Amino acid sequence: AYERASSIAALLVFVGTGFGISLFQEYLRRSRQKLAHEIEERRRVEAALRQSEAKLSKIFHLSPVGLSLTRLDNGQILDANAAFAHLAGYKREEMIGRTVIELGLNTPATRDMLLRNMQHGHVENFEFTITRRSGEVRSWLLSAETTEMEEGPCLLATVVDLTAIKEAERERAFLSVIVQSSHDAIVSIDFDGRI
Repeated sequence: AYERASSIAALLVFVGTGFGISLFQEYLRRSRQKLAHEIEERRRVEAALRQSEAKLSKIFHLSPVGLSLTRLDNGQILDANAAFAHLAGYKREEMIGRTVIELGLNTPATRDMLLRNMQHGHVENFEFTITRRSGEVRSWLLSAETTEMEEGPCLLATVVDLTAIKEAERERAFLSVIVQSSHDAIVSIDFDGRI
């Protein structure tokens, strides 16, 4: 303790000299410059982060593919783009804060299967059916990735409506059966009259 007190006393005597004061002033000047530089750098980083967030938000909301962000633990919709809302038959504002099960976009069994299929935090091409607000049943194809957000672990998902494709496949299969089982000759002509 005596040695420490002696060192502090020696420092105070040194600072008390004209030479010590000028060194201390130089130290303060450099510290202010360093602090000003760090503050300016932080402002640049924060501005770049805001620009990046704005770009990603625009991409999310303008995408023609249905996109949603839901809580992993309960399926509560935190955000959804207009394409997702359209596919579900809701207005975006009606969906935010509600769960996918409440809205009929998932059943507890389907949601459990989806979460079980998520290997290494993602799933690709998970096919399931949903019930739109109108009561219409649709086939969806979902790919999703888990991501950590302020609200906790979340699921960022893309969805595509497969209903029209599935209907076309069923019609094609039906027509194929008709053609194959027919005893008559069937000729197909395109709009230009070509066989």
